[in-house]
Amino acid sequence: MKFADANAEYNNSNIVIVGVPFDGTASFRDGARLAPDRIREASYNFETYYKEYDAEITELSFCDLGNLNVNSVEDTALEVKKVAEKVLNDGKMPILLGGEHSITIHSAGIFKELCDGFFISLDAHLDLRDAYEETKYSHACVARRVFERFGEDMALIGIRSGSKEEYAFLKEMGIASFSAEDVKSRGVEDIVRAVKKRSFGRKIYLSLDMDVIDISFAPGTENPEPYGLNPSEIRAFISGFSKEVSAFDLVEVSPKYDYGETSLLAAKLIRDLIMEKYFG
Repeated sequence: MKFADANAEYNNSNIVIVGVPFDGTASFRDGARLAPDRIREASYNFETYYKEYDAEITELSFCDLGNLNVNSVEDTALEVKKVAEKVLNDGKMPILLGGEHSITIHSAGIFKELCDGFFISLDAHLDLRDAYEETKYSHACVARRVFERFGEDMALIGIRSGSKEEYAFLKEMGIASFSAEDVKSRGVEDIVRAVKKRSFGRKIYLSLDMDVIDISFAPGTENPEPYGLNPSEIRAFISGFSKEVSAFDLVEVSPKYDYGETSLLAAKLIRDLIMEKYFG
């Protein structure tokens, strides 16, 4: 099954959707490997027409290449790098459907290499561990591996969980970070302005870990964290960054733990990003 309305041929597409059904480093709840297909199923729930733009999503050309064949950390790295490199070199925007957050390490690395862009993560967790459960390529190490490639060209938004060591590393390295409470107190627009000062003129890789959203709205994630952002706030961040976003992933949906709510929200946010980029 393809993502709804992703009916164009690859050569005619501006956006390319790819599923990465991998959750091999899951540490609390697994199931993110099931998410790409469940998100695709959910995507058929929505109207093609967007009243705010007076436009149809069917006016845009995008495709879905299906799922990568991944089983281990090593072949996930290889396959994600390969597809991200091809899509970016062909002048198209990749949208990766995770899968766990570790997939971002590989696609963001290729993005930095080819685009020298800026990285933004919407996430409940710092993910700044150097290693977790004997691997440096765990979902808990994403931001640490990204930092090694991007340095100061990154920002973490929605944070509300991390170890003492991670917070110390965050402060020592001066990584731009905005907690969920910062978003609530300052507002989305102020955070967007602050990040855009850092990323000015750069292409953006946007990574959306669905656990950044409060568990009352998105219960089906691998590492749910209370006191999160609401869907409207995430939608506003997507709107704020959409014009600069040149690569996107959505990760950590675990369909085993809800009745489809999180997959529905994920599918809608992806559709909203596509529309915002071209009509917003």
